[in-house]
Amino acid sequence: MGALGGLSRAAVTSQVASALDVVVHLRRGSSGRRRVAEIGLLERAGDDLTESPAWSSGHGAGARWDVLVERLTERGVDCAELLP
Repeated sequence: MGALGGLSRAAVTSQVASALDVVVHLRRGSSGRRRVAEIGLLERAGDDLTESPAWSSGHGAGARWDVLVERLTERGVDCAELLP
């Protein structure tokens, strides 16, 4: 929407990066019920945003798992039950 408002790519990236930290990917099962499939962390790389996997339902903790736990802990989330 920012691009439609005339903002540059860098400005849109900056706004998104300041507003979003985590992406939660939901997948709908055959029963129609939604389940968390992946959790990824958004990180800024110049004028681009990248997503790094932190957890997936198929593989568990990913490359950025520790960073996800750190960010959640900083926000007051008790991650003791999540730790492997």
